Amino acid sequence: MMVKHSNIIRLVGYCYEIRHKSIEAKGQYHFAKITERALCFEYMEGGSLDKYLSDESSGLEWHSRYKIINGICEGLNYLHNGSKDNHIYHLDLKPANILLDENMMPKIADFGLSKLFGSTQTHITRNFAGTMGYVPPEFIDKRQISKKYDIFSLGVIIIEIMAGPSGYSRSGKMSSQEFIELVHENWKNRWQATPRHTSQEADSLEVKTCIEMALKCVESDRTKRPTIMEVINKLNEIETLKLSLVDQVLSHSEHGILQNGQEIAVKKLYSNLTIEDKQFKTEFDNLMRVQQHQNIISLVGYCYEVRHKLFMLDNGEYALARMEERALCFEYMPNGSLDKHLSDESSGLGWRTRYKIMKGICKGLNYLHTGIIKPVYHLDLKPSNILLDKNMVPKIADFGLSRVNLLMVLCSAYVPTEYIYRRHISSKYDIFSLGVIFIELVSGPMGYSTYVEMVPEEFIELVQNNWRNRIRMTSKFAEEYCQQVKRCIEIALKCLEVDKNNRPAIGDIISMLTETETVEQQEDEDNYVFCFSIYTVLNFYFNDFFINSSGTE
Repeated sequence: MMVKHSNIIRLVGYCYEIRHKSIEAKGQYHFAKITERALCFEYMEGGSLDKYLSDESSGLEWHSRYKIINGICEGLNYLHNGSKDNHIYHLDLKPANILLDENMMPKIADFGLSKLFGSTQTHITRNFAGTMGYVPPEFIDKRQISKKYDIFSLGVIIIEIMAGPSGYSRSGKMSSQEFIELVHENWKNRWQATPRHTSQEADSLEVKTCIEMALKCVESDRTKRPTIMEVINKLNEIETLKLSLVDQVLSHSEHGILQNGQEIAVKKLYSNLTIEDKQFKTEFDNLMRVQQHQNIISLVGYCYEVRHKLFMLDNGEYALARMEERALCFEYMPNGSLDKHLSDESSGLGWRTRYKIMKGICKGLNYLHTGIIKPVYHLDLKPSNILLDKNMVPKIADFGLSRVNLLMVLCSAYVPTEYIYRRHISSKYDIFSLGVIFIELVSGPMGYSTYVEMVPEEFIELVQNNWRNRIRMTSKFAEEYCQQVKRCIEIALKCLEVDKNNRPAIGDIISMLTETETVEQQEDEDNYVFCFSIYTVLNFYFNDFFINSSGTE
């Protein structure tokens, strides 16, 4: 009952009933105690994973297999690390115990052999656990149980998902490098036989990384096996690298000018099987719903065209392939994305410009969360998705079109723990991302990593002092601005709370920021008085000059 995760089978209910039945024995009647137990689980329409295992040449497409691998890893990560005090070792991970729902989402099941452990890393047992073929050598030889038991089983499962039921036995008959090249080559052959397969570069990266990681998981020396968190991080690295390939594989942005002279950014989305019509239309609908706000990127227009192109197959035959061309036209942002303007306190953008950007991002996010009937959660808020116009006004962009085939595994620094461990999504996901952006705006790209290594009070004092030294040279309100800096960091730290319930709502953040703006009003008033004084003096001087000139004439 304590295990709740999207990749763990859900217990719906249970029954534990004791009754007595009259039984005749040797002419006498006795009451026999009968215990009946039943567990009720959510129904998995896809059945167990073992029914879908096949080699590289047939069966499930690569994207489905990769999605299953990701899901199993996420579920196991939750079992091993989801609780601070207790860790669950499954001890019988195998394809028959991985169930699939109607969308082929994997869920770990059958916890009959599972053990709940505290902080001790390794345990010894006299009982046999697990299924041969998925049991690590240290258990067979010494009955040792640790998290690395499940990691070994995971490695075998990944190999079987990628190369079929005989994959693990095949891997033992050749070197690791030979096996990696064999599996990769088999998948390449299958992709090349599919005319419409357009993401081979990204898929090749996934295949190589997954098979390499699987072989590390089945190391005979358990100390050489990675932890499940290291496996997750490696998969996240793939997604980060794939993000760098998105512009090559999915889209290409160009600068254009409409007939009326308006500058636009044209984002062309290349044909890709992983972006389905329904998904595209859903994302397009989000863009249309969030128009007309000064801090949200404006969609100027779009193009969606379907055509067919003639391809020659390897066997010499010709086939017509469906080609989909999509293009989105956005307002042009001459100052580019925020990540190009991030710097530490000593250089780059001044404090008032940074604060203006922070406040603008908050206003845009507030509109997404509360300004429309059905709230929109961005889920990928980061500096590269914040664009700046000619006046450095920030506009939130990229509502997910480039993330459709990335399995929602994004840049980890901006992703909260409740999503990493439980795939839980709420408005507080964006609030966590906002907190990281605040810190990077205040103290530069390395600000967040610096904060993690320090006590919060020390970090606040360090950043305050750095800004004090800079602001003091240009404003007499240095101390007042330093208080605003401090408040912004404090708000950022609230946004980064591990417990999402302790993070503030976006409306509360805007209210807290507004309370700090008295110093800006005061400086603006001083500047106005100064400018007005100069204007009065100059006006008097020039009027006197022209009067004297007129009198002379």
